[in-house]
Amino acid sequence: MTPEQFIPQNYFPLGSYPCPNLINPHIDQMKKDMDSWIDHDYAYLPESARKKYKKNGIPSMYGKNGSQGKL
Repeated sequence: MTPEQFIPQNYFPLGSYPCPNLINPHIDQMKKDMDSWIDHDYAYLPESARKKYKKNGIPSMYGKNGSQGKL
């Protein structure tokens, strides 16, 4: 078998996550707060860096499962 012929889906079981996929209902406010912090607390950063930080989705990462207190 060559590497090109290897299809992982044929050999490995599908992963499953044991916790429900919950999303914090306050995620929109979390994003607004995070953007505000980046703009005001990190004003010394260049605008291009602040845009990158805003786009990285940190509130989305924290807004799922972990903030629900059911882990």
